[in-house]
Amino acid sequence: MRVMDLPNWPPSYGDGKPEYTITNRAIILKEVYPADGSFGRRVSFSGELCGELIIYDFFAPSGGMAKKLAAALQGNLGRSILSVGDTEIPK
Repeated sequence: MRVMDLPNWPPSYGDGKPEYTITNRAIILKEVYPADGSFGRRVSFSGELCGELIIYDFFAPSGGMAKKLAAALQGNLGRSILSVGDTEIPK
């Protein structure tokens, strides 16, 4: 399974508000925050665009998938949020 196969990937930025028309194509993945299952399905990570830090909270289908997704994202720092979708999630 690839990251893009997860429901609601890529995550939206700014809750879909019109003033946030930035696409995930340009936002670069900067940091992934630890997902040890203590937050259930949530995977938190940050991206950057033109020096602006953008925080995402993505909810995976399960706590186990959240840990796997966090590992996949960690291996793709420096890539755009959109391009990370092609990454295989470890089994």
